Amino acid sequence: MRAIVLAKNTSRTLAPPSPSLVLSFLAPNIYHPIPENLSPDAASDELKKAFGNRKADFAQVIRAGADHLRSSEWVRRARLGILGFCMGGKGALLHAAEDERIGAAVAFRPAPTTSTETARLKVPVQIHHGTADGSVAHTNSQELEKTLRAQGTSVELFLYENENHGFLAYTRPFYSPQSAQLAWNRCVEFLRKYLKG
Repeated sequence: MRAIVLAKNTSRTLAPPSPSLVLSFLAPNIYHPIPENLSPDAASDELKKAFGNRKADFAQVIRAGADHLRSSEWVRRARLGILGFCMGGKGALLHAAEDERIGAAVAFRPAPTTSTETARLKVPVQIHHGTADGSVAHTNSQELEKTLRAQGTSVELFLYENENHGFLAYTRPFYSPQSAQLAWNRCVEFLRKYLKG
């Protein structure tokens, strides 16, 4: 079975990909520093305070998830995929730049990155972003696409017209079933293509 590390950092209630998906997902708990009474969807100031300066911890949690998958008997020994949402999308890209076991990366509305942070990112990348995103401007993803193309990284960018930040989150008022399904279909096709073996 092909395996994916899910570096998720938004609503815990995402609409799942197709039930026929023959990939296995593992979602490391990057929320562990957040108090039980504080929702990950809390106001950004509260969320920033709860997370604090935990960049190294975030990376360690993702790496631990990848290590666990690689040690599992039911996982093919080929490369892993990684995907994430918002800050988790950025984390997925940064991890893919550092971990030679990663064969493809998918970022949904990734938090802004710098060219220095993505300079070592060489695996194929797929990006999804709504044009009405009120949290992370879709222009950030357009700039990321330009940066990756300029350094020779294979990249696909899909923009979803008038879709908000969490259009894949089925418990949110701006959930968009059609766009969510389209995004998941594109994601699954991409991961299957690059994680063969």
